[in-house]
Amino acid sequence: MPSRGDELQEALNELIKLGWVEVVGITDDGNWLYGVTNKGLEIAKLNHAFVQTFERIVTEANKEQGEEQ
Repeated sequence: MPSRGDELQEALNELIKLGWVEVVGITDDGNWLYGVTNKGLEIAKLNHAFVQTFERIVTEANKEQGEEQ
Protein backbone atom coordinates (compact mmCIF):
# COMPACT_ATOMS: atom_id res chain seq x y z
CA MET A 1 0.00 0.00 0.00
CA PRO A 2 1.49 3.38 -1.00
CA SER A 3 2.36 5.81 1.76
CA ARG A 4 0.80 9.25 2.05
CA GLY A 5 4.08 10.74 0.81
CA ASP A 6 4.03 8.47 -2.25
CA GLU A 7 0.45 9.47 -3.03
CA LEU A 8 1.34 13.15 -2.71
CA GLN A 9 4.35 12.76 -5.00
CA GLU A 10 2.22 10.92 -7.55
CA ALA A 11 -0.36 13.72 -7.48
CA LEU A 12 2.36 16.37 -7.87
CA ASN A 13 3.82 14.46 -10.82
CA GLU A 14 0.40 14.41 -12.50
CA LEU A 15 -0.03 18.15 -11.93
CA ILE A 16 3.41 18.75 -13.44
CA LYS A 17 2.48 16.65 -16.50
CA LEU A 18 -0.66 18.77 -16.92
CA GLY A 19 1.39 21.95 -16.67
CA TRP A 20 -0.46 23.16 -13.57
CA VAL A 21 2.53 22.90 -11.18
CA GLU A 22 6.27 23.29 -11.67
CA VAL A 23 9.42 22.74 -9.64
CA VAL A 24 10.62 26.19 -8.56
CA GLY A 25 13.59 25.29 -6.41
CA ILE A 26 15.20 22.92 -3.98
CA THR A 27 15.82 23.27 -0.27
CA ASP A 28 19.22 22.90 1.39
CA ASP A 29 18.21 19.43 2.55
CA GLY A 30 17.28 18.29 -0.97
CA ASN A 31 13.49 18.65 -0.97
CA TRP A 32 11.90 20.04 -4.09
CA LEU A 33 9.83 23.21 -3.93
CA TYR A 34 6.74 23.41 -6.12
CA GLY A 35 4.76 26.36 -7.44
CA VAL A 36 1.51 26.75 -9.29
CA THR A 37 1.86 27.83 -12.91
CA ASN A 38 -0.30 30.46 -14.60
CA LYS A 39 -2.18 27.62 -16.26
CA GLY A 40 -2.76 26.07 -12.82
CA LEU A 41 -4.08 29.37 -11.47
CA GLU A 42 -6.50 29.66 -14.38
CA ILE A 43 -7.76 26.12 -13.80
CA ALA A 44 -8.22 26.89 -10.09
CA LYS A 45 -10.21 30.03 -10.95
CA LEU A 46 -12.38 28.11 -13.41
CA ASN A 47 -12.98 25.38 -10.83
CA HIS A 48 -13.97 27.96 -8.22
CA ALA A 49 -16.40 29.61 -10.65
CA PHE A 50 -17.86 26.24 -11.59
CA VAL A 51 -18.40 25.25 -7.95
CA GLN A 52 -20.09 28.57 -7.17
CA THR A 53 -22.35 28.27 -10.20
CA PHE A 54 -23.23 24.66 -9.38
CA GLU A 55 -24.04 25.57 -5.76
CA ARG A 56 -26.25 28.44 -6.95
CA ILE A 57 -28.12 26.10 -9.32
CA VAL A 58 -28.64 23.51 -6.58
CA THR A 59 -29.86 26.19 -4.16
CA GLU A 60 -32.36 27.50 -6.71
CA ALA A 61 -33.54 23.99 -7.56
CA ASN A 62 -34.04 23.24 -3.86
CA LYS A 63 -36.07 26.44 -3.46
CA GLU A 64 -38.27 25.46 -6.38
CA GLN A 65 -38.71 21.95 -4.94
CA GLY A 66 -39.82 23.48 -1.66
CA GLU A 67 -42.34 25.71 -3.43
CA GLU A 68 -43.88 22.74 -5.27
CA GLN A 69 -44.44 20.68 -2.13
